[in-house]
Amino acid sequence: MGFEGVATPEHKVTLSPFYIAKFETTYKLWLEVKFFASANGYAFHLQGRAGTPWAPAMAGNNQPVTDICVWDALVWCNAYSEMEGFEPVYKTADNAVIRDSRHSNAGNLQSAVFDRNAKGFRLPTEAEWEYAARFRDKGDFAPGDFASGASANSSDLKATSEVAWFPFNSPAPNNHPQPVGSKKANPLGLHDMSGNIYEWCWDRQDPYKALPQKNPVGFKAGGQVLRGGSFGHSNNDLRSSHRISSNPVNFSVNVGFRCARSH
Repeated sequence: MGFEGVATPEHKVTLSPFYIAKFETTYKLWLEVKFFASANGYAFHLQGRAGTPWAPAMAGNNQPVTDICVWDALVWCNAYSEMEGFEPVYKTADNAVIRDSRHSNAGNLQSAVFDRNAKGFRLPTEAEWEYAARFRDKGDFAPGDFASGASANSSDLKATSEVAWFPFNSPAPNNHPQPVGSKKANPLGLHDMSGNIYEWCWDRQDPYKALPQKNPVGFKAGGQVLRGGSFGHSNNDLRSSHRISSNPVNFSVNVGFRCARSH
């Protein structure tokens, strides 16, 4: 994990088996789960949207949901788990399922517990995300300066354009998220791991350590990790080892998420 000149130091990480979604979470799926959630005791700080900024968001939209903070994503994942019959993952210190992403519930959200034994939907950890972005075959991993699934590093705009939406190829005049899956998949069959939108991860960002780690989850405080770059960011941000962070309550038309599950 990591890559010289991008995110250092490089270090060995061992992960338990996990699942990760083929696509970024769409606005269509977001609404479907949100309707269930609203009828079953869940509440959200932000409502989410999709499509061109400032244009009406359509219910059937297969663009990724954006304009949600990470707390909204956690609560939505819990609702999705309940809807599909899985045990929700995110809980309070008292082991209660977190159902409210509004600021009035900030204490529980800031101290949310990630129940690794639960099999419900959740955000990927940063290490899981990078594994899914860089895996090629049987332990072979792409260099960290490649966009996920690309045949050359991110400075090769043609190769990067085959797998990612970013300013070089995102339609003008108003760049915006594109329907999920409209670019070539990476070797694991995952689409848009680079470009289209940045994706929230579970971790708070901390400096990498050189020592080997197993199932790392980062700090319990600080900025929330975002991975993958977006339609509005440069080709350098699309590198599969590139990492940034943001306040957990921030939201943007550039930011959404994809789901993961423990095996």
